[in-house]
Amino acid sequence: MLQFFEERNENVFDYLPITFCIEISINSNFKKELKGFLKLYKLLEDYNEDIKPINENKEDNSQYINYKLPGTHYVGQNFWLLKPTGLNRGRGVHVFNRLKQLRKHLLEYLKPKTTKPISLVIQKYIESPLLIQQRKFDIRVWVLVTQEMNCYFFKEGYLRTSSKKFILDPNNSDNKFVHLTNNAIQMNGNEYGKYEDGNQMSFKEFQAYINSCFSNKKINIERDIVSQIKNIIRKSYLSVRDKINPENRKCSFEIFGYDFMIDTEFIAWLIEINSNPCLEESSKFLTSLLNRMIDNAFELTVDKMFPATSQYKTLPKKCYPVEGYSDETNLW
Repeated sequence: MLQFFEERNENVFDYLPITFCIEISINSNFKKELKGFLKLYKLLEDYNEDIKPINENKEDNSQYINYKLPGTHYVGQNFWLLKPTGLNRGRGVHVFNRLKQLRKHLLEYLKPKTTKPISLVIQKYIESPLLIQQRKFDIRVWVLVTQEMNCYFFKEGYLRTSSKKFILDPNNSDNKFVHLTNNAIQMNGNEYGKYEDGNQMSFKEFQAYINSCFSNKKINIERDIVSQIKNIIRKSYLSVRDKINPENRKCSFEIFGYDFMIDTEFIAWLIEINSNPCLEESSKFLTSLLNRMIDNAFELTVDKMFPATSQYKTLPKKCYPVEGYSDETNLW
């Protein structure tokens, strides 16, 4: 992905928060493995607005990219996310703002004492996110890559909300009910479902909230936010298109779950891409959306690869209604 953006004279960190990919094992020298991150962390501790992130794979001066850290990513707390690359549903994710916390979490990953390296991501936490009634949220959208390597965006996504009031508390930085919006995390909280069914909101409900709380900004979700999301998805797909199916397997497709944060400047930031997105029917709205999403995806993939024979063509088509769309519309 990095090479794709460099070839186009773009900075990948204009679309996702500064991110470091590391590998650790029981024999790791943490200081060496974390060299790039530690340099940036200490710069922020001294508060320097002009940051030069490091690409450790290069040895010349081109490893330094002139970059100004967005104001919404740092408001003086120096919060970061630590995430394992091989897990989902919020498992193993930690929020930290002190190096001793980071070391503690890294040692916990190594407790099983496996000899295999563990891949992790350290990503800058967006310290000034847009909030829903003082609570954090992210946006989940689905992307389909078909057997023909065409990329589709599902027209309706949803917001995943937290249950607790958002606060950057250095003494309680790892409070998952404040910082992580995964349903698998939030459903274990005592306020799950208190504000929204399944802690989820539709784009329509999001637009109503924006109209109510930010009427002076004239924000249109489709025009001002979804358009940003689509642009980032397009760039991310093009950057890895040749690597998605290197063996050219026939009759294969995949649905990806893209997660985005919106900051207080209404800028969309890509947080992660899931190759195995959760399809749990955890709210009434999501149930209707999932059924339609999967059915419409099959129309573009399975139904094309295995056309219905004459005896099945006369059977009535089952419909999965989604408010605002006709049953005949494919939402991809």
